[in-house]
Amino acid sequence: MAAVGKVIYSLLSAYTKIGDIYPVEAPQDASLPYIVYSIVSSYPANTKDGGSAIDVYRVQLTVWGKRSDMDSIYQEIADIRNALDQKSGTLNNITYDKIIYDGGESETYSLDGDLMGVNVDYLVRIKL
Repeated sequence: MAAVGKVIYSLLSAYTKIGDIYPVEAPQDASLPYIVYSIVSSYPANTKDGGSAIDVYRVQLTVWGKRSDMDSIYQEIADIRNALDQKSGTLNNITYDKIIYDGGESETYSLDGDLMGVNVDYLVRIKL
């Protein structure tokens, strides 16, 4: 699973205006806004001829920011989609066949209601 994390982190780092990108969770003192990514699931793309040559990972990205800055958070979600959707290539000997926007857009809030996160899912196809 480390390969998909490297791809997502590298692509987001090259593109995003948001400086901080974290796997799984951000530190308590992280500067806003920031992105958290996590691998939700994975499965092989089996063929009729046998085993899989590609594994597919569902990755969830969450952009966190101040609730009062909701428009900027949604703009960042749109910019991320433009940066990732339908992209393919090779990065550090990892070939990603295609990154596919998979929707699932939803909102989440901090317990005090001051912070807002917008979640969105992508499917990332990694060649074995």
